[in-house]
Amino acid sequence: MSIDRKIHYCWFGKNPKPDSVLQYLEGWKRKLPKYEIIEWNESNFDIDVCKYVREAYDSKKYAFVSDYARLLALYNHGGIYLDTDVEVRNNLDPLLKTGKLTFGFEELNFIATSTIIAPKSSAFIKQFLDSYHARSFISSTGELDTSTNVQALTRLLEDIGLEKNGRYQRLRFEGEDIIILEQDRLSPFDYINYHDRSSANTYTVHHFSNSWAGANSLRKSKIKKIIGKNNLRILRKIFS
Repeated sequence: MSIDRKIHYCWFGKNPKPDSVLQYLEGWKRKLPKYEIIEWNESNFDIDVCKYVREAYDSKKYAFVSDYARLLALYNHGGIYLDTDVEVRNNLDPLLKTGKLTFGFEELNFIATSTIIAPKSSAFIKQFLDSYHARSFISSTGELDTSTNVQALTRLLEDIGLEKNGRYQRLRFEGEDIIILEQDRLSPFDYINYHDRSSANTYTVHHFSNSWAGANSLRKSKIKKIIGKNNLRILRKIFS
């Protein structure tokens, strides 16, 4: 059964969207005119859904609120989740027609969370959601849990047989098929070495624009762009 043509994205914090985000949203509309686009924010998402989310929100770490909100949206409604700095390159209908939960590699060793395709009521998405209910965002010593959802997702998939090799895989969880696509399909941009591995088969590109990030992260991103991908690889070899 095909997954509904719905795109979910999150925007918490009540700040105006920067032009870069608005441009990505317009790009979705141009590429996918028949898709319903749904924004999740304070007006339609319960910030008190669990302790982790409440603490992340109070700490103004809205990206971590989004980590939970995207999963809840996909579990309740099905569809596609996109980060607000994801570019759509090709029509996503082929991914929906499979009816299967689909992820893609971000690097050889990690699975991306910037683009997720999920049927409604996915058992694996429910397990991922429930894992947040046992967590706190703020520890007893006041430290923030800034471990990423990419790390959490990769661990959960490893538990059911994921091989961290960047290759296409099919996994099973409680009778549910899970598809893992190669890196060039959903997240071809190598943000570490500033290299784009896009191909004719690329559906989406996560540009790692850090729209949620602080000034320090944004500065690092700009420095990478100024240095350039080839020079950056040379510098890494020299100092590694």
